[in-house]
Amino acid sequence: MSHSDITHSPLRNSIVQHTTLAFILVIGVTLCSMLGGMYMADSIQGDAEALNKAGSLRMQSYRLALLALENEEQLLQEHIAKFEQTLLDYSLARAIGNDPASTLHRLYGKAVERWHDSMLPLLQNQPRQIRAFRAEVPVFVDELDQFVHALQVKSEGKLAVIRGLQIGTLLFTVLMAFFVLLGVYSNLITPLRELTRLAQQIGRGDFRSKAYYEARNELGLLARAFNKMSDELADLYDHLERKVDEKTAQLQRSNNSLELLFNSARSLYRSSADPIPELASLLLPVQRSLGSGPVSLCLNHASQKTCFSAHTAVSAERQPPHYCRLPDCEQCPVHAGDGKLAGGTELINFALRSGNSELGTLRVEQPQGVALEPWQEQLLSAVAELFAASLGLSQLGQQQARLALMEERAVIARELHDSLAQALSYQKLQLSRYKKQIASGHPKTELDATLAEIQDGLNAAYR
Repeated sequence: MSHSDITHSPLRNSIVQHTTLAFILVIGVTLCSMLGGMYMADSIQGDAEALNKAGSLRMQSYRLALLALENEEQLLQEHIAKFEQTLLDYSLARAIGNDPASTLHRLYGKAVERWHDSMLPLLQNQPRQIRAFRAEVPVFVDELDQFVHALQVKSEGKLAVIRGLQIGTLLFTVLMAFFVLLGVYSNLITPLRELTRLAQQIGRGDFRSKAYYEARNELGLLARAFNKMSDELADLYDHLERKVDEKTAQLQRSNNSLELLFNSARSLYRSSADPIPELASLLLPVQRSLGSGPVSLCLNHASQKTCFSAHTAVSAERQPPHYCRLPDCEQCPVHAGDGKLAGGTELINFALRSGNSELGTLRVEQPQGVALEPWQEQLLSAVAELFAASLGLSQLGQQQARLALMEERAVIARELHDSLAQALSYQKLQLSRYKKQIASGHPKTELDATLAEIQDGLNAAYR
């Protein structure tokens, strides 16, 4: 999944939206319940007063019957006026309501009608019909009882509605709370545990772990983003590990190459006047450091372009390689062809040069078509330069030795020339002296002494 797929994925089950909707529903239902309860409570406010008024009508009807017997006109009229005021009170009309078809409205109308049509005339007409009024009182009280009962039932119904609203609101709130908790557990706690587990795995370096949570919500989007990040971190970590391994291998190869060059330079520095055996002994370490095919060394005459010695790393006796046909160098694959050998390999050459002199070649066998790596070429070039320097220094030393010998011989010749010339000149003078002694007639003893000196001088010059 690409980055755009993650960021533009639709959130069909948004946690924020669902939570907001749940709170809106709970608040809305609670508000409706409160408003309904307030309305019903407001409608009940006059019911208690209406019940009291209706109950007082029963007592007042009995009092009117008693006052009619006592024949107290003024007090009777006052109670009749009070009775009618109570019967027509606003609290009763409010409790009854405006529905003419309701039971309360029918019972109240029946009671009012009985009062005006049957009971009030019995008290106002002369003579008063007290017996008939007293007979009507129980019937009127019974009708009032029915009205009070109906009024009480209506008031209790309103209370039941309020109680139902409260219970329904409570049940709805509890049910919504249950669903919210269930949603929180499935859509919040569970994915958070997965994301926490994934974060801990990433913290321990395990970038291949996944968050196993799929949902079209914010945490599902976060889980997909975490999985994408984990994959990218795993790829990056693997890439870095490969880079580190490559750099480590390069450093190891560089260290091995430096160690090989150092050991080779030290060996060649400590070698005798003839460096060729030491060069041949270094071919096997070079081959091991390269990790390639056999490495061989072919050296030229100083004055000719033909080989005079060849060595290979695979031969313990330092014999020429298998393709070499010494002394017939014209048959060498390097000279006769393009360096390809019969076994499917080819020779790669590195020239050994010292100034303008071609000292030979350092060769390595590789499969045909497989080139050497850059570091292998650099190492072989460095080894070839080191071998060429060693051979050049050896030749230079030999030349210097020859020059020193020639100078020493010239000095000896000059010294011999000077000393012999002096001895011969002295003997020439001695010979002249001997002739004069003979001519002068010197005694034989003097002549023999002079002749002995001449002989001694000649012997010394000869020595």
